[in-house]
Parts: sequence; C-alpha cells; structure tokens
Amino acid sequence: MTVITQRLLISIILTRLPRKRNSYKKRFDPFTLNEEDFRKKYRFTKKFTRKIVDLVRSDIEKKANGGGLSAEVQVCTALRTWVRQEVQDDSADIHALSQQSITNLCRRVAMSLAQKHHNLYSCLEILQNRKKSCRGLETFVAFEM
Repeated sequence: MTVITQRLLISIILTRLPRKRNSYKKRFDPFTLNEEDFRKKYRFTKKFTRKIVDLVRSDIEKKANGGGLSAEVQVCTALRTWVRQEVQDDSADIHALSQQSITNLCRRVAMSLAQKHHNLYSCLEILQNRKKSCRGLETFVAFEM
C-alpha cells in the first residue's frame, strides 16, 4: 500500500457519517377507543380489561424516572399478544415498543396474573353462580306463565 492509499483509507475511516436521528412513535391510550374498536383489537370489553388492570396494577407498575409504561398499556399489549396470537414484533410495532419490551411486559403481567389466580377463580365462580341463578329464575318464570 502506498502512503497516499493509507492516508485516504485513514481519512475514510475517521470521517464521521451522520447519525440516524431517532424517530419516536406516539403511544396512545387504548381506552380512548370506542367499545367496538377496543373489543376488535383486544377481544375483551373495556370493563373486564380494567378489572384485570386493577387486579395486577401494584405488581406491574414501574416506578421509572423516565416515565415507564402505564399498567393499562402493559395489560392491553399483553392481552393483544396472547389472545390474537400475534408475533411480538407486530404487537411491538402497534404499541411503539421494542420486541424485548413486549417480552418483558408479557412476563410481568403473566407472573402477576399467576400470583392472583385465586382472585380470578372466585370471579369466575361468581359469574357461573349468577348464570345458574338467572337460568333458574327464567325456568321458574316460564313455569308460572
């Protein structure tokens, strides 16, 4: 290699290429959607999703200096990933998160739900008992008519 070639090579290596600017996607609150759109995206009603959020909020809410993700966004993202069987990258693009963030928040929400499973079972039992009572009442009313 000649001296000129070496100098040219060194100048090319040392020249700084302009850095790519970070582009940030704007996150939205999923609960601002109307009920029909919310149900299409997350397969649950807002009311039921809020119950899940309230159930796991203390376990998944992060005290981050930079803001962190709200419990609502974490639960909605995890539900969308699980229920719609989406690839995590797709869910990450929709919610403006990285794939690793999706993995971490799904794990956090799942661990919290697993710890609270007794509360979920009691809710399901209450719903089943209500359905039985309603069916019994309907047959009673039909019998009286």
